[in-house]
Amino acid sequence: MKVFRLCNKDEVENILNNRNFDKVGHECQKDSSKNTHQYSPNKNYMHF
Repeated sequence: MKVFRLCNKDEVENILNNRNFDKVGHECQKDSSKNTHQYSPNKNYMHF
């Protein structure tokens, strides 16, 4: 299966410059009005 995600310019530049996805995404806070996922602190997440 192939999964596609739209990236902004900064994300694309980070991927191309670092040749990995370490600097892509952002930290998320638990918000029960949006979902029930238990986010870990200091970890980046990408939503598709």
